[in-house]
Amino acid sequence: MRRLINDPMLAGISHVLIDEVHERDINTDFLLVLLRDLLKQRPDLRVVLMSATLDAESFSEYFSSGTKESSQKVPLLSVPAQPRHPVEVFYLEDILNSSAKVVPSGAKRLAAALLQHNDAQLKTDLEEALEEERAAADLQERSRAEDEGEMLKDESDSDDADVGIDAAFVANTPARRVETLKKAVSLRQSVGALSPTLQRDDKFDPRGAVVELATKVALHLSEEELQAGRSGSILCFLPGWDEIKLATEECMKSGKKLREQLTVLPLHSTIPQDEQQKVFLPANGKIKLILATNIAESSVTIDDVLAVVDSGLVREMIFDAESAMSAMETNKISKASATQRLGRAGRVAPGKCYRLYSRGDFASFFERPTPEIQRTALEATCLQTCSMATKKVGVFLSEALDPPADDSVAMAMERLTRLGAIEVDEDDSERLTPLGRFLSRLPLDPATGRMLIMGVVMKCLDPLLTSAACFSSRNVFYNPPGKRDEAQQIRRSFSETSDIAAMVNAYQEFWTIVEDEGWPEARNWAFDNYVSIAALTSMKAVRSQLLEELHRADMIPHSDLEGRRKDKSLRWDAEVNKNADNERLYTALWATAFPENLASRRPLGSFGTLRTRLDEHAGLHPSSVTFHRRPPRNWKQLPSWYLYREMVLSSQIFLRDATAMEPEQIILFGGYNVEEVESAPGASSSSVQGVLDDWIVVESRSKETVDLLIRARRDIEMVLQQKVMNPRAQIAAESQDILDVVCDVLDPFPDKDEEYE
Repeated sequence: MRRLINDPMLAGISHVLIDEVHERDINTDFLLVLLRDLLKQRPDLRVVLMSATLDAESFSEYFSSGTKESSQKVPLLSVPAQPRHPVEVFYLEDILNSSAKVVPSGAKRLAAALLQHNDAQLKTDLEEALEEERAAADLQERSRAEDEGEMLKDESDSDDADVGIDAAFVANTPARRVETLKKAVSLRQSVGALSPTLQRDDKFDPRGAVVELATKVALHLSEEELQAGRSGSILCFLPGWDEIKLATEECMKSGKKLREQLTVLPLHSTIPQDEQQKVFLPANGKIKLILATNIAESSVTIDDVLAVVDSGLVREMIFDAESAMSAMETNKISKASATQRLGRAGRVAPGKCYRLYSRGDFASFFERPTPEIQRTALEATCLQTCSMATKKVGVFLSEALDPPADDSVAMAMERLTRLGAIEVDEDDSERLTPLGRFLSRLPLDPATGRMLIMGVVMKCLDPLLTSAACFSSRNVFYNPPGKRDEAQQIRRSFSETSDIAAMVNAYQEFWTIVEDEGWPEARNWAFDNYVSIAALTSMKAVRSQLLEELHRADMIPHSDLEGRRKDKSLRWDAEVNKNADNERLYTALWATAFPENLASRRPLGSFGTLRTRLDEHAGLHPSSVTFHRRPPRNWKQLPSWYLYREMVLSSQIFLRDATAMEPEQIILFGGYNVEEVESAPGASSSSVQGVLDDWIVVESRSKETVDLLIRARRDIEMVLQQKVMNPRAQIAAESQDILDVVCDVLDPFPDKDEEYE
């Protein structure tokens, strides 16, 4: 994609190969649209899409529809895999088969209850899909009638049998979904009753049942393999970290003899890299019971897997564009994922795969995972589209294999417009501003890229580089099992008011120890403080890349760079770091990376209750250093404002990665725009107000105060725009004076020898 920006025709390139295309990350989908358009201009180019579990027909149809001759079928090539050992597959109903002693009898009732629950869910899903199909067909007919000026029949007179359905609608996904669910239910009915008749239990917990059953099956398989004299791994797929912890606790309850021959290993992205590496070590006569998330589907290959236990569940983040909220949801996996999980066994010996769902459930799974383009924020994608495509953003993205929702695209475009990256002309044509052109070249979320430019302008770049790298990497800190409170206390030792500051300070301290005392000491320090060395190393690489991009764009003079190092770094006396020790300044600039993510304590609310622009009741996430389980004695003196990096919905709305903010920081750098308004009715005659983004009221008894704040904010924005258009030019002396005053106002430790006017 980076190459396509500068070379849209890929001159000199004959073949493009894209591997693991089934994973459907947002960059892959974006790239497929670009390449499909490019093939029209360059029919000599060969694009090869590769995957072990690819729904090849859908990709073939997609590229066939993009050719001039739509009847020309894109060829498919199937490469036979290396000879593999057979893998015996068991489904949930097989566990209930009394003639097959595949699991201990104690698991059968659990399996029966789970099967009954899943069958009931299948019926419910089919009923809802049929209802949606009928409603959609009715809406389709009414829309057609309105367009043609026909009289609409009263709803009571409508007859489902008479409702006309367009051929295009019949081919739509909802119709195909109904057929899929019908086949799934039919498959369950073909083997008799949908499920054994059990007494309904309203307290039945299906997720808990899956974890318990998976653990029982995994332990049973471990015993079988040990009795057969085999040594290797049992790979158990679970949806998330909570389930892994529960399964680990269940394993510890097994018999002493079995425990001595077991090595229970969690595999999750948040645990330290050296702990993850243990899954690759030889079993040495034991059984490695690996409790993993979908990280082990394709990202990790463990060579000695003897059997797989598949819960059929995955935990994934779903983004709601309108509320800018992410929700962590546990969903059924796709058929492609199930195939990937099955393929982990049978590499070294005949294997088994226990699928803790029925054949009917498997038939109801979607063919492939929900594409990332349909469940993530689209600002960066829209910006890339505007920089690379000749079509309007919405039109271009609608041509994706699975297009995002129109509302998601519209909300992303609105945010980019408010950010100043895109302008929409009177004829609705979209074009990049100078700021937008610059941001499109950074491998970052646009708002985070804008924060870096602001760091150059305000001369506090170094901590902002670290925080930007932090946003692009996984969490610096991890929680060892059973030590969550201890880990949180350690995080608070780095900062009590900001999760981002804690990560930035930990990064800085680690690499300082590496330079001063060497790698062994730094590694011990990281182990003692529950800090991920892999995350810190990744952050360092991202920092270097971002620094290189800023230098290439002339944002950073060569004299500010440390020339002797292979990895790009800033000199200790770099001009762009003149104010890097002003924590209140660079903390304020974090607000430019998350303009809408502000929250305030409710004046009359209970302890811990916050409100945001869209939600009246939110809370700080329990993992945050700013979180208090109980009201401290002086809780009325806790910060009134917070910046948060992410809003997630689980048991309630939580704000993650929070930073305490002061009003001056928010007024100068938060949100998108401050407007002066007339005093509210009943306010003091001398009171003047401003409003930030139509919901945060700025009030002062002095009109000059509000005017100065608004003018200072606009002056800073003007300097930023000038810097983008002419990076090498020096900031005008008058503007620099204003920036210096802003820095001084936010400096908690000003130089006492310096005089200010």
